[in-house]
Amino acid sequence: MAWLDGRLILHEVAFTDILKKLERQYNVSFINKDKKLEQRYFTAKFDTEDIYEVLESLSTSGNFEYEFNKDNIIINP
Repeated sequence: MAWLDGRLILHEVAFTDILKKLERQYNVSFINKDKKLEQRYFTAKFDTEDIYEVLESLSTSGNFEYEFNKDNIIINP
């Protein structure tokens, strides 16, 4: 998992590791209420640093919903 030239590249990265990386990059905190995602791995490439687009793509492929609550992003099943 790496940020290269403004792109986020994921190759078989654990969901929990993705959340940690996004927390550091965007200065937010995640609350994961969908524990089955802790066993999931993702491969993707994002050509943007926009957290909304990253979350939208991950939520579509991971079949979860999310909501913003101040500086927290809550992951729901």
